[in-house]
Amino acid sequence: MTEHAIAANATALRNLAARLERMGYTGDAHAEAEHIALNLLADGYRPLDKPVPARGPGAKRESIEECRRATEAAVRTAKDRRKQP
Repeated sequence: MTEHAIAANATALRNLAARLERMGYTGDAHAEAEHIALNLLADGYRPLDKPVPARGPGAKRESIEECRRATEAAVRTAKDRRKQP
């Protein structure tokens, strides 16, 4: 693990502990934050990559087509729902 990764993890734990304290947690907020983080990792949590933009700079033909298909599917679903009594 690099120094940068260690610093990023420590910052994330401090931020979560601060949020817990602001929400009114009265116990050891740092220990609870670490417990939450470890449970998330144990459960398989992995951050998701940001999607490729569908328009503007950086847009790719595949992402534009994927958005179009998703939109068509949502419209089709909404129409089908409206037809059912």
